[in-house]
Amino acid sequence: MSSKVQKVWISVSAPPNFNQAPLPKILASSPEAVLNRRVTVSLSDITGDIRQAHVFVKFRIIEVTDNTAKTRFDQLELAREFVRGMARRGTTKTEVITDVFTKDDAHLRIFIVAISKGRLHRSKRTAIRKVAGEILINKATNLLFDQFTQELVFGKMTSEIFAAARKIANISTLEVRKVKVLRPPTHIVEAPQNVEAK
Repeated sequence: MSSKVQKVWISVSAPPNFNQAPLPKILASSPEAVLNRRVTVSLSDITGDIRQAHVFVKFRIIEVTDNTAKTRFDQLELAREFVRGMARRGTTKTEVITDVFTKDDAHLRIFIVAISKGRLHRSKRTAIRKVAGEILINKATNLLFDQFTQELVFGKMTSEIFAAARKIANISTLEVRKVKVLRPPTHIVEAPQNVEAK
């Protein structure tokens, strides 16, 4: 005679660089069953800022202790409707795709979209891709995975890229469209103690 498996609720939290914000709980047959699962939330659920409701962040569960799961950042993606609405008639969309490696050897692929007013010459689009790529690669080389993803997701890095791109063309909007973690950090590097989400 079979008996039902008693399921348990697993509490899930974002990583420290996302202020360990509570994520949706998961009902599972055992704590081990949730390992490597991904949890998706809107960035506004973490920050409380409704203006970030179109940004979706995915976290991967990497450890479970006492029915509490720890996660690390795994992916970011803008809502498709938001991306479609960015490019309007009379504008030029420039896409930037850059692979970076952080100080602790994580490998990420970053997709950025810049919208400029009017028709943009190819040389300027190339220059925007170059400056965006240089900023991303330079930042990644000098930051740990948690530091880098924090600056990228919370907008600090986007602001720097936007300011640099504005010197090249009349950029009206610049957004990180997608971030994929192709390889998580592979070795431990001592992190500064003052890293906090802004």
